[in-house]
Amino acid sequence: MDILPQTPVAKVVVDLPASMLLFDHWNIDYCFAGHLTLADAVESMGLEMREVLSELRRLDKQSATPNWGQRSIKDLVAQLMEVHHVFNVDSLAGLRPAVTGVLLTFGPHYDFLPYLSEATEGLFANMERHMEMENEVIFPRFLALEENPVDSTDGFLEIMLEMEGDHAEIGDSFRFIREITANYQLPEESGNIFRALYSGLMELEKDMKVHIHLENNVLLPKVRQLLSR
Repeated sequence: MDILPQTPVAKVVVDLPASMLLFDHWNIDYCFAGHLTLADAVESMGLEMREVLSELRRLDKQSATPNWGQRSIKDLVAQLMEVHHVFNVDSLAGLRPAVTGVLLTFGPHYDFLPYLSEATEGLFANMERHMEMENEVIFPRFLALEENPVDSTDGFLEIMLEMEGDHAEIGDSFRFIREITANYQLPEESGNIFRALYSGLMELEKDMKVHIHLENNVLLPKVRQLLSR
């Protein structure tokens, strides 16, 4: 691909999925700030554009990662449901008791833990509601649209706006959790249950960034393209 300073970060990741690892390393947000150009994102992080372009172009020559921008809506939905949704469900099943255990064990010692408990429960409930809506309503409608683009498109705009709104709320929740935990910095006296909780939250956030990127920057543009025909 032709990677230029004016290329939006999200487009780089759509065309070169392996670049997610580099953007994570550089702390460049390709998910919620993917609309920024590469130049703006690099400048905001105080990086050297020449070095960033060199690394991305080197990766482009070596990468064999699947390009989801070239796959069908059916393939994307399968990836989202069978990989990301399954991972999320499994993660939440382990994180809820971890939050409770940390709160019960360390709550009297750390004032921030009740806020963390409230923030995570709000996040988890929002994620569960969102995935249920996608599985039962949104994804079936997207698949039907791909099968028959001339079928009724009533309500699609509202569906997509709701998806993007949910994604923004989830992103805000993760940012708030990072603020509460000082970027997941473990207290001096923490223990394995604390480490497990923070590790699980970081893995969940990492997966959600990929999950939401695929929906916001790949799936929804494909749906909009079908609707515009």
